[in-house]
Amino acid sequence: MNSIRLVVAVLVFVVLGAVLVFVNADNKHENTIENPVVLGLSASEDGRNEDALHWFEKAAEQGDMKGEYLLGEMYKKGQAVDRDDAKAIHWFTQSAQQGYAKAQYQLALLMENTDKENAKAKVIASWYLKAAKQGLGEAMFHLAALYADGVGVKQSDSQALNWVLQAEKKGVVEAAELRQSLIKNIKNKARLGDADAQYMLAMMYRDGKGVKSDAGESIRWMKEAAQHQRADAAFELGQMFDAGKGVAQDKAQALEWYLMAAKQGYTKAASMVGVMRVLGIGGIANPLDGQRWLQKAAEAGQADAMRNLGIVYTEGLAGHQDDAMGFYWLKKAAEADDTDAQNNLAVMMLLGRGSKGNHDAEAANWLKKASEKSMQAQFNLGLLYARGLGVVQQDQQAVTWLQKAEQQGNAHAAFILGVFYSLGRGVGQNNKVAVQWYDKAILAGDTAAKYNLAILYYQGEGIQRDYQKAANLLNTLAEQGDAEAQVLLASMYQEGLGVDANVAMAAQWYQNAAEQGNAAAQFNLGNFYRKGMGVPQDDKRAVGWYQQAAEQGNAAAQNALAYMYAQGRGIVQDKAKAEYWLNQAAPKLTNAKQNLASLKAGESNFSLLTLQVQPHMRLEILSSQDVDLSAWLEMVDKPHL
Repeated sequence: MNSIRLVVAVLVFVVLGAVLVFVNADNKHENTIENPVVLGLSASEDGRNEDALHWFEKAAEQGDMKGEYLLGEMYKKGQAVDRDDAKAIHWFTQSAQQGYAKAQYQLALLMENTDKENAKAKVIASWYLKAAKQGLGEAMFHLAALYADGVGVKQSDSQALNWVLQAEKKGVVEAAELRQSLIKNIKNKARLGDADAQYMLAMMYRDGKGVKSDAGESIRWMKEAAQHQRADAAFELGQMFDAGKGVAQDKAQALEWYLMAAKQGYTKAASMVGVMRVLGIGGIANPLDGQRWLQKAAEAGQADAMRNLGIVYTEGLAGHQDDAMGFYWLKKAAEADDTDAQNNLAVMMLLGRGSKGNHDAEAANWLKKASEKSMQAQFNLGLLYARGLGVVQQDQQAVTWLQKAEQQGNAHAAFILGVFYSLGRGVGQNNKVAVQWYDKAILAGDTAAKYNLAILYYQGEGIQRDYQKAANLLNTLAEQGDAEAQVLLASMYQEGLGVDANVAMAAQWYQNAAEQGNAAAQFNLGNFYRKGMGVPQDDKRAVGWYQQAAEQGNAAAQNALAYMYAQGRGIVQDKAKAEYWLNQAAPKLTNAKQNLASLKAGESNFSLLTLQVQPHMRLEILSSQDVDLSAWLEMVDKPHL
């Protein structure tokens, strides 16, 4: 019984194995016929046209576009079947509709050969075009011929030349002859006064397209075309003289040609004329005339003209500032995807110019769009993230955008990055790195960075103190009229820090800063006149400077002025006024509090400060206090092209 079971088991195993072998063999067979196109091509190469036909039919039935094309080829050539153009066209069409370039070309070619009356010329041209766009040289050549003759398409020597040159590059031998014929025809038309041919020939010589590049010939034919009322030719001449391409640069000539084109309604030219008139390029400035040309171009939909017109209005370049009109045109240009307009529009929104209500969030969105290309937008967006305007305040985002702006040379971005490192916001506090950013900002022309760097060297916090470097930086700023720099530099001359002590020089710098209304300078200068340091001793002048500083709330000056009243120096003695000024100073100055007690006690001893210097870095832009954003946000303030 067991042996029977064993035999049955063996038989089952053998049968199952045979089934598996059969299935495997069948799968392998299926894999070999999986791609009938491959099998058809193999059969065709071996001269087995009947087999090829079988496989191509199978592929075509499956909707394979290459199979459909190859089946069409067999009907076209009469291989293994009777030649049948109708069936060839059918299968070429099936393949062409799926985008197969060779089918598109062969379909057009076969239709062209059978369409003796040009009844289907437009369809034929469309199939050649589809194949040409896919890079098929033969299709390019035939399409060029159609454009040359105006069959199925509007006659165009330009399009014909364009396609025949591409065909020639693809190695189509016949293309050379057609190219030569086209060029000869274009030249003949140009000589006979055809403005279109003249313009085309000028462009051909300019670009070396089909002919050898020749700036002189290009200019000659461009002028001929322009004189025959080709506005685009006049515009091109303007461009050539404007940039000095092929001719000596001549802005006046450029303006003349732009003006000729603009008068014919060429909006790009009108925009150019507008900018040149506003800025006085190529002639005497005439902002009102420039504004009129920009208006024409803007109303015709020219985006750069809209932006430039907006700038003219917002900056008052034509003699009248109009934020509402500026806002209107900037928004039009911004919606037309003009980057500078998007940036300027955002700044207008943030400053509340030209519109009512809070538009901070909308402004942030415009800056995000513009920031892909605009350095100013990148900087402004960084500023918004730093201060939380229209966006959630994020120091790291601010640093990221400021770094992008700095990489394109934005000086203010480098300065604010220095401030971030000085404060340790969004980055680790590191004055050494701050110094590097301030140095970059200084190289790009930022004066605030120069002041902060001077303070770092003066105080020596996180870096090695260097009074001489501080003095050198401050001296540059002082000569430019920076009052705070003048005060600190004066104190360094007074104390001999980084420079040779020189009280006369100190007095001069205090004087310069005091005349600008700097209270610390006024107090220190008052001390100099009271003591006769660097200036002739003069109590009246001392009182005058103390008075000015005291009225600004300077406690040291209030204390000193009280002393002068108490002692009757440089002014009539008046203890009541002395007491008044000491009361003003006492809450802020210990010396004043002590002096007030002494005065009330009838004592004559007074404690005065000899020098007031409170150097502090310029960090306001990252503080919580209000700042004048118009001094920080960056706009494009001149029209440009």
